[in-house]
Amino acid sequence: MVGLVEHAGAAHGSLLVVLREFLVEIGVGFAIGTAAGAIVPLLLRHARFPAEGLYGIAGLVAAALAYGAAASVGGSGFLAVFIVGVLLGAERTPHKGEIERFSRTLASFAEMAV
Repeated sequence: MVGLVEHAGAAHGSLLVVLREFLVEIGVGFAIGTAAGAIVPLLLRHARFPAEGLYGIAGLVAAALAYGAAASVGGSGFLAVFIVGVLLGAERTPHKGEIERFSRTLASFAEMAV
């Protein structure tokens, strides 16, 4: 968002250019997040890891890949990760408890770090 405001203040910037960039970022982030959010639960249903704790790490890796994919093509990585999280949280996957426990632990750690 800060980049869009900065772009609007540039000599070649205009409201239409900023609006177009904003819509592209939102659209790409939404599309990649939705695609990843639909694919990840399917993959987690069929995945077999040697330890249950690895399912949480797989969810984190999926979020990181969605962020990277969206950001690399000019989309909003934050929106992509948000949508993956919402869709993954709504699905019933076999080790959902492990994924939620890992997410809570990671969130608590991030709270302490901040």
